[in-house]
Amino acid sequence: MAIGREVFVLRTRRDWSLDDVHEATGISKSHLWDLEHGRHAMSPDMILALEMLFGMVPNGLLVLGRRRMK
Repeated sequence: MAIGREVFVLRTRRDWSLDDVHEATGISKSHLWDLEHGRHAMSPDMILALEMLFGMVPNGLLVLGRRRMK
């Protein structure tokens, strides 16, 4: 859930819609919404696609998610 929250924060800070992220990553809007709300886990491929979209280093979302959990 913490990683999904980070995706939400990163997306909204950039004023990106779910459709913007979908177009860039191919992840469906409904799945993105579920990810952001902790209803689904992310596959490694999804995490990598989102990290690339947000200009992060590999495992960047995992690090941010762990920090949020503390």
